[in-house]
Amino acid sequence: MPLTEDIDDYYQREVKPHLPDSWIDRKKDKVGYEINFNKYFYQYTPLRSLKEISDELLALERKSKGVLNEVLAGIRDY
Repeated sequence: MPLTEDIDDYYQREVKPHLPDSWIDRKKDKVGYEINFNKYFYQYTPLRSLKEISDELLALERKSKGVLNEVLAGIRDY
């Protein structure tokens, strides 16, 4: 809620219509402000293409087969 707005007015307008049994415990009030860093600093990075991802997965699979074969060969020799 904006710091410049009265909490009671905001509550009556925005909360009470949706939650008629709700209340405010004024003993727990705190003054502060939340800054949504994503809203102000996020920079969109386009997603990679499906082809690029699948090519990378296939390359990793080819690479890992060699490593797995070396590990299995070492176990067989033991």
